[in-house]
Amino acid sequence: MFLRYFYILSLLLFFPINALSKNVVKLRSLTTERPSKSDSIYTLNSGKFLFETSLLSKTKVKNSDQKISTTSLFDFSTFRYGINNQNEIQIITYPLISRKISQQNSSQKFDGNGETFLRFKHNFLGNDGGTIGLALTPFVKIIKSSQNQLGSDLRGGLIMPFQVKILDDLTLGGMYQLNYYKTQNNVKNSRYFAIINAYYLSKDWSKKVSSYAEFYSLKTFVNKNIVQNYLDFGVNYLLTDNLKLDVGANFGVSKKADDLNYFSGMAYRF
Repeated sequence: MFLRYFYILSLLLFFPINALSKNVVKLRSLTTERPSKSDSIYTLNSGKFLFETSLLSKTKVKNSDQKISTTSLFDFSTFRYGINNQNEIQIITYPLISRKISQQNSSQKFDGNGETFLRFKHNFLGNDGGTIGLALTPFVKIIKSSQNQLGSDLRGGLIMPFQVKILDDLTLGGMYQLNYYKTQNNVKNSRYFAIINAYYLSKDWSKKVSSYAEFYSLKTFVNKNIVQNYLDFGVNYLLTDNLKLDVGANFGVSKKADDLNYFSGMAYRF
């Protein structure tokens, strides 16, 4: 319950009095939350919509006793709306998930809808230029998955993306994130937290092509601490000023991480 109050308080704190301002601001270049795991520091211009989604995502996990293969269509679909020139609201959903779990000679398959999250982003620095960029994004789960096997214990949290422009075409950035979880599987530790650290280096090769390399680490604080580390790589192609395509792959480099995830996606602003 406290997460809902935390989210409402965040909206009240960051929603500025100029939300209905009619000041004309130059349309920013198309920036998206995907395909890296790190969020962008940028928000949309006032009144603009952006839809971004994974077209196809495949994740493979293999351990000593089972194999898990997850195929998702339109995974991590994000609907974004610019409230004003420093704030935006986001709805993130996982519409179509197919997960197959194989164990020795048996297997199970689960199909259905994933979770839905509500997020609010406020930009503090860097929206319209400057070397340093900083934003803050509280979020909360508003709809559970159709099946337990397609969801997670994540209930909400807080994200702080940041970046530093090293050169005009080279950016160092990342994010710090605090996740809050609640599960009924273990009464003793039904509530716990996780911390995420992510760092990336992105390069613009031309006006249309860019790429990034990223290190992402998640550490949970429950029972024995679980650490998931990844090395991620991706390429973006700007088809038009309002349409971007991307492909990428995420490689697990710690024991508890997913072995491999590869994906393709798009983003469209209107």
